[in-house]
Amino acid sequence: RGLRKRASRLDVPFMTRTGLDARIRFLKTTDKSSFVEMLSGLEGRYGPPHPVDAVGASTALTRFSYLPFGIFVEEKLSGYLLLRLFYPSRAVTGIWTLPDTHNLGLGQEALKQTAAFSHSEHLPDYATIPIDNHNSLRMANSAGWQVIRTNRRFHVLLWQEKMASP
Repeated sequence: RGLRKRASRLDVPFMTRTGLDARIRFLKTTDKSSFVEMLSGLEGRYGPPHPVDAVGASTALTRFSYLPFGIFVEEKLSGYLLLRLFYPSRAVTGIWTLPDTHNLGLGQEALKQTAAFSHSEHLPDYATIPIDNHNSLRMANSAGWQVIRTNRRFHVLLWQEKMASP
């Protein structure tokens, strides 16, 4: 109860590896146009668990079981982190960033912030990463997620505070 409201308070500034101002904050319905634009710029084989058109973006921003967090670089929405809630027992984290922001340290820092939030809410925080997505696995490991099992398509990871790098 009140989880979405508490999530909406997350707003953390940080610096990228190259010294740019960045921020992770909860996305609101007023962010819809920049969210749609950011989603249209995503590349890669693995996308979000929802359609990336305007309707899908709107749904992702308002769906009760989704906690969407925007990753901003110099005030531009450059990525998106989604906690999908599977009540009452867990959250599953996913992250997507624009190609021009890869290697800035955005993902790792954003993951640390949302993991701290899910931990403070006593929600085990899982992630699934395709077995051929080595960069995402490395980033998740650095942020504290550890593989607990692997099937033929995905690694299943669980966040463990003791494993998160400082």
